[in-house]
Amino acid sequence: LAYSLMLVKQGLTTLEEVDRVVLTDKGLETELKARAKALSTCRNCGAALRVEWMDCPYCLTPKF
Repeated sequence: LAYSLMLVKQGLTTLEEVDRVVLTDKGLETELKARAKALSTCRNCGAALRVEWMDCPYCLTPKF
């Protein structure tokens, strides 16, 4: 964010563009959840998981 604001100060972009492009905390949370959903391995034991599974059947770790 600091770099983006520096670009605004230099006149290379606008605050509106920074707001449109920079991820907010909520946007980042949404992005991380989407990436986690796409992953096909358990974050705890590394076992292969099917997309429809909500928990790892091997170590019972929740997928999200």
